[in-house]
Amino acid sequence: MKVKPEIGKAVNGLAQEAGIKKSTWEKFKKILSEVRRHHRGTYYHCLRVGYYSYGLAKKEKWRDTKLPLFGGCGHDYGKFSVSSHLLSNKRITEKEFEKIKKHTTQGFDKLKDTFLFTSFIAGLHHKYKDGGYGIDLDKVAPPFFKKSDKNKIKRTAELVMLCDFFDALITRRNNKGLLNDISNEKEIKKVMRKFFPSSSGRINWLLKNKV
Repeated sequence: MKVKPEIGKAVNGLAQEAGIKKSTWEKFKKILSEVRRHHRGTYYHCLRVGYYSYGLAKKEKWRDTKLPLFGGCGHDYGKFSVSSHLLSNKRITEKEFEKIKKHTTQGFDKLKDTFLFTSFIAGLHHKYKDGGYGIDLDKVAPPFFKKSDKNKIKRTAELVMLCDFFDALITRRNNKGLLNDISNEKEIKKVMRKFFPSSSGRINWLLKNKV
């Protein structure tokens, strides 16, 4: 998929719209640049997932739209630790997939001291589905976390998971059945509804706003 260069500018605009301090966003972008240097495809995937996650949160009138943007853009940060060969390979073995799965814990570990809430999205964005993997929120959450904090993290991780799946579906092709066809909306809907049967409204929004 050809990358639209304006996605970076668009996401910067969303950060400003969300009221994120410029210094905080610049610090976050510096961290994300590690992903860009390692694998540009993953970097732009992260920006698109942040774009979608923020857009859906805003559409649904979430009180906090900052975490969907931070979490979406930072969800795959841990892939800096995964061989770029594996990230670019269209067909991977089960053994190789086990290596890729470690990006959730790697992302959590690397982000938790600087962007705590974002680190939980990185660690949990593959957790909430059948066969999910990642960190255990209850085991690693700090003692000062309230139930409302955990609920916000879980809700955001589920949103990012949906947006992550959607972007992967339309931009990649591999042995997991991803389409790599942004124009085939009928098939996109079919696959998305299979995995997210209660998210028709979100799926329709994603299709109308795909980048």
